[in-house]
Amino acid sequence: MLMRRVVTALALLSVLIPALLAPQVWVWACLSFVFVMLAAWEWLRLLEPSRSQSSVFFALLILGAVLLFDLVFQDRHWLEMIVTPVCFVAALLWVVVVPRSFSGRPGQAWLQAWLAWVFLLAAWMALLELHRIDLIMLFSGLALVWIADIAAYFVGKRFGRRKLAPDISPGKTREGAMGACIVVALVGLVVLSLAAEQGVQALPRRWFELLVSLMHGSAALLIVLGLLQLLVILSIIGDLYESQLKRLAGVKDSSNLLPGHGGVFDRIDALVPTLPAIVLIDRWLHWLVEGVAR
Repeated sequence: MLMRRVVTALALLSVLIPALLAPQVWVWACLSFVFVMLAAWEWLRLLEPSRSQSSVFFALLILGAVLLFDLVFQDRHWLEMIVTPVCFVAALLWVVVVPRSFSGRPGQAWLQAWLAWVFLLAAWMALLELHRIDLIMLFSGLALVWIADIAAYFVGKRFGRRKLAPDISPGKTREGAMGACIVVALVGLVVLSLAAEQGVQALPRRWFELLVSLMHGSAALLIVLGLLQLLVILSIIGDLYESQLKRLAGVKDSSNLLPGHGGVFDRIDALVPTLPAIVLIDRWLHWLVEGVAR
């Protein structure tokens, strides 16, 4: 099992890294779109079969094809205009609607299918926008979620006593969630220091530099750490939401597309709510700085 996981991970990296570094934006857009569509297929499989699910799938496919056509010809102006409102709607649904479903069933299949459409569209657009802004920012955003997931697993395994959501995911603990928050905060502090020395725009450093132009450094640091904690919480919500869908569907993994790792949705569940939030926070901080400058 371990060897299969390693081989699959290496195979994915051998495809993803060249696409990320490719000078042509359409390479990353096409590859990331394929992964989003695979996740959409897995997401819909977890819901009860209905005509609405098929319509959502093809609506997402058509819309994605239109966006890709625009990207191929390097006209990204309208995409940059709509990414913020789309991410805002998705973030609002993640914060308001999804947590309420944890106390019971998540809702009818048609509603969940449309939620999947909004969530995945926002996540894909956020991937493209972060790629446009800065590759280091995109890498650091992905790393933040992965670090939180790894920390939650190992801290929970070692110190976990109290269940976080026993009816949804019995393996997750409150101690694991707290460990994820603490580890991400510590890593954030290290990245802040190293990024300053190297002059790179890693996620915590970028936000700190924006805030420090408005307030004292200690206050800016506290806000940045608070924003990192917010992202960790969103990643946990995304993980729990997929766990709930799988539990109701009676399956362990969303699919077996990735040997040793389950499905694509299993790998990106925590990223789906987090990536749009990163775009929104970055936009908000820039607007705040520009507003004060005026």
